[in-house]
Formats: sequence, C-alpha cells, structure tokens
Amino acid sequence: MPKWAFTSFGSYPNPNPNPNPNPNPNPNPNPNPNPNPNPNPNPNPNPNPNPNPNPNPNPNPNPNPNPNPNPNPNPNPNPNPNPNPNPNPNPNLVLFKRKTERKAKKMPPT
Repeated sequence: MPKWAFTSFGSYPNPNPNPNPNPNPNPNPNPNPNPNPNPNPNPNPNPNPNPNPNPNPNPNPNPNPNPNPNPNPNPNPNPNPNPNPNPNPNPNLVLFKRKTERKAKKMPPT
C-alpha cells in the first residue's frame, strides 16, 4: 500500500474548537446562601400564654350535691284502694258481649 494512504491530508479546521469549554458552569455557586436569615427565630414563643394552669378549677362547684334527695316521696300513696271496683256480683249476667263472642252467621252451602 502506498505510504500516503495513512497520511492525514487534514480536514476543515475548527475555528473555535473549545475556547471556553465551561464558560459559566455555576455562575452563583451558592445562589441562595441565606434566603431567610431568620425564618422563625422563635417558632413558638408563647402560643398559649396560659394553656391550662388549672385544667378543671371548678366547672360546676356543686354538680349534684344530692342526686336524688326524694325522687318519689310517696311512690304509691294509694297502692290498691279497690283492686276490683266492679267485680261482677252476678258472673252469669253478661252485660256486653264482645264482637268475638257473637254468634257467627251461617255460611251458605257451597
């Protein structure tokens, strides 16, 4: 093979091969060094100055001193004055018949 086959004839030059490969990789290395110098100096200084010094001081001083003093003073003043006011002196005497006790009508023959 001829010697010139491996020689480089050159190529179109690169006018700006890499003048500044990384002109500004990080223009501001710390873009926000301290965005909020004092974001929350005292996060909770005193959210509730008096949260609950006495949780239940005395919501109801006397809620129920006597829950049931006398719920029913006389539960049954007259328990049974007359257990049967009209016992039916004559059991054979029927004053009123109930509807269920009435005589049934005869059914027509089928």
